[in-house]
Amino acid sequence: MIPETPLPLDALRAADATLQLQAGVLRIDEGLELSDITVGVNLTGGNLQVAPLQAGYQESLLEGQIGLDASGETPRLATQFSVDELDFGRMLNEQGITEDVQGTMDIRIDLTGSGASPRAIASSLNGSTEVVNDGGRISNRLLAILGADFTQVLGPLLGGEDTTALNCIVSRFQMTDGVATSQALVLDTASFSLAGGGTIDLRSEELDMAFDTDSRVPALVSLAIPFNVRGTLKNPRVVPDALGALQGAAGVAATVVNPLAVLGAVAGGAVVGGSDGEANACLAALDPDAQAAAGAEPQDSGPIEGVGEAVRDGAEGAGQAIEQGVDRLRNLFGD
Repeated sequence: MIPETPLPLDALRAADATLQLQAGVLRIDEGLELSDITVGVNLTGGNLQVAPLQAGYQESLLEGQIGLDASGETPRLATQFSVDELDFGRMLNEQGITEDVQGTMDIRIDLTGSGASPRAIASSLNGSTEVVNDGGRISNRLLAILGADFTQVLGPLLGGEDTTALNCIVSRFQMTDGVATSQALVLDTASFSLAGGGTIDLRSEELDMAFDTDSRVPALVSLAIPFNVRGTLKNPRVVPDALGALQGAAGVAATVVNPLAVLGAVAGGAVVGGSDGEANACLAALDPDAQAAAGAEPQDSGPIEGVGEAVRDGAEGAGQAIEQGVDRLRNLFGD
């Protein structure tokens, strides 16, 4: 999926330029319109710096900067972006993808890489990405867009409903030499929760992810099973895995956060969406200190504390989580 087409670097080296651009409205296509655009461009000796870079989309503001330095033998890319309260439901609707999703998200991207093509740059990326959502709705038709395998695994957890309330989503990845390692990956809805971890290797585009699910609906507990995501970015494969995902989750717990312990907090019912203005529930479950950073008082009891202990001591948390997972699998497959 990531092209090897060489970047037009000779054009960057051929001229020097300075440009300041401001525009009220820029219509990219029928379903994508940007507003209040401010762009500064400085090109000197093959070193292109785009800063500031600002644009409004719907009610959100995108801010960032891009640097592509082709003055040396190996081009170097550095990019930073942030956008708050991006209405992804409206965006999917305006792009003609689906009308059945509601919600906003905050996005943070801070990446560096080097190379003469998109694939070379992707294969050398370092930095981090973060996506956080705080409430909305999702539809089972969104699962169909993701693929039949996702529908098979997660669809039953909707309990026959077309939509369910979305409490929160958090996705954090750390990039090291082209390999994205999940630091936190949680989706919490009114009926089910999903937590996982693993890697995305942009060098080969291979996926190696392990997930577990849980349900707040007693009648659906037996349908909440762990699964793996393998294959490639172009052709991902979702495979239910009764035991392997639990072991994979334990491995993730040794270095970052235990997905199964997170489910014990998020899906246990004590942690709910943060639409009332409190710190995001997913972030609170993964990192109690995030509440203090958001200006809220840290909670000092119940599931939040348990997850904090699991994060500090991954091995102990993993063992407890596997025991809980095995109990669930016994209920699913029998003794």
